Amino acid sequence: MKKKLAAIAVLVVFSFSFLTGGSLTEASSKLSELEQQKKQLEEQKSGITTEKEETEKQLKDLESKVNSLNSEVKSLDNQISTTEQKISETNQSIEETTNNIAILEEEIDKQTKRIKEREVLLKDRARALQKSGGTISYLEVLLGAQSFTDFITRVSAVSVIVEADKSIIEQHKKDKEELEKNKSELEDKKESLESLKVQLEKQKTSLKQKIEEKNSVIAELNKQIETTEEFIFTLEEKQKVIEDQKAAVAKAIELEKKRIEEEKRRQEEERRKQQQGNSGGSAPAPASNSMFIRPASGYVTSEFGGRNHPIYGRWIQHNGIDIGGTYNSPVYAAASGVVATTSFNSSRGYFVVINHYINGQIYSTVYQHLTSYSVSPGQEVKQGQYIGGMGSTGASTGVHLHFEIYEGIFQNGGVPVNPRKYVSF
Repeated sequence: MKKKLAAIAVLVVFSFSFLTGGSLTEASSKLSELEQQKKQLEEQKSGITTEKEETEKQLKDLESKVNSLNSEVKSLDNQISTTEQKISETNQSIEETTNNIAILEEEIDKQTKRIKEREVLLKDRARALQKSGGTISYLEVLLGAQSFTDFITRVSAVSVIVEADKSIIEQHKKDKEELEKNKSELEDKKESLESLKVQLEKQKTSLKQKIEEKNSVIAELNKQIETTEEFIFTLEEKQKVIEDQKAAVAKAIELEKKRIEEEKRRQEEERRKQQQGNSGGSAPAPASNSMFIRPASGYVTSEFGGRNHPIYGRWIQHNGIDIGGTYNSPVYAAASGVVATTSFNSSRGYFVVINHYINGQIYSTVYQHLTSYSVSPGQEVKQGQYIGGMGSTGASTGVHLHFEIYEGIFQNGGVPVNPRKYVSF
């Protein structure tokens, strides 16, 4: 998920101001400085390219770890689904076993009731036999036979009745014992199933905890990925700025060579006039060597130095001075030079960076939160020339110009200083 390089407005300007009567030797020295600066920019670009390649490798490693963890989470999700299915089946078995236990309990109750009823019946019969003499009663049954065949039948019947009574009692006892045994087995099965359910629930909880832990690691890795992508984006932005600065330096070298040639011609003309006995007066005054002018009118709303950021809500270094004003009020170049590039980012909004070469020293000025810019890459601008309108683009809470001055080149070793060191506000 690469972030697109948004347009930053970077205005890189090289201003060449020399002391009156500067020699060609001094000019050659300054030209050599520009050549050295161009070489340093090329070396820095090479270093950033290497750093970017290493960072992109780190990004791939992070993405690979995230993919691997996502696969593990997917596997754990599948295990949870399987466990939940087992829990569902176990719950169903527990429900069926509970129902079977209830049925058996009901059957045991009925069987126990029948046995009690039969025991009462047999006791009543035994009491009746005791009252009637028992054996005499059976004899009366036998002696009441009408024939020998009838007698045999009655003897058999009496025997069957006696044995049947015993058999019924024994069978009822066996049935009751069998039902109680089955009930005990079902209760053991239910207890085992409930224990299995507890284990499955623990397993499910453990799997969910593992998923949470892995998701936490994934979230942290995704933060690292986001930070790494932002860093790559910053490196790409720096590469673009350096490319633009190289173009500006090349343009500066071209202008300096042209100026040296013009200086040579001027000095040659001066010598020629002197040889002819013509004083010729003094040489034309060079370009103004004044440092920087105020980039916009308005009152200062925030000074250079540490402050609590109004948007980010934390204490950070404020590398410039804020000048309040009205929407689209003019912003001017603080010195003359050459435009390198124009763009935008979410923090600075539309912004301008101007690099100046004044009296042998390189400076950068930065103009942020513009509504727009009116210059283009490669364009020469003069000190005080309109470059854009004041606005509130990027991380801004209201219409203002954020103005910075660097001793050195912005994003290439330049050090931010208080603009009041060079400009009166």
